[in-house]
Amino acid sequence: MKIFLFFLISTMLSISLNAKADSGFFSEGNGVGSNLNFYFTGLFSRSERNAAQEISGNDYSNVSLSYRLKNWSGLLENSNISESSGNFSSNMTRLHQEWVGWARYHFYNEDADVYQCSLFAGIGLGTFQEEIKTNLLGTTRADKTDNLFISGLSLGWDGSYFFTMNWALAAALEVRVFGSKEIDPNPALDEAFRLGIQYRF
Repeated sequence: MKIFLFFLISTMLSISLNAKADSGFFSEGNGVGSNLNFYFTGLFSRSERNAAQEISGNDYSNVSLSYRLKNWSGLLENSNISESSGNFSSNMTRLHQEWVGWARYHFYNEDADVYQCSLFAGIGLGTFQEEIKTNLLGTTRADKTDNLFISGLSLGWDGSYFFTMNWALAAALEVRVFGSKEIDPNPALDEAFRLGIQYRF
């Protein structure tokens, strides 16, 4: 998963940067106008330390909604994961729920009749909550944390392909760094992929 996302992000960034190399790196997104994106499917892989104290990637599911006006956009995402370990008589389930809001600046833009793409950087703030359910010989216990603070930085690519004048298929690729006193390691790195639809106003 991590290798696939790394090569996919690298390829998309290279295509975007080479598309208008002769016109300069920074470009204004005045032709973009405003649009609303609903990413109904998303996946990101976050580096986390497991019970054996080894760092591995955990895959989270993700849905998000974004609004863009020219070079600025805001995005609200919900991410979650449920993972279990053990056997029938003794097992543990970890449930993680996360809400993060992002403010993003699109510093490189390419606008055409049937597609748009951009490179962006962003900063995010949010909260998460974890619940651990343990079952030992039929005795179940649930421990839930309070809402905990998390923050992050992101760098990514997004693009859309229009199949009507207003509607488009939208995709995004990101690399993010998250920080919180309650995650291990701190900071944590993840790579995200989103797929959804766009409406252009």
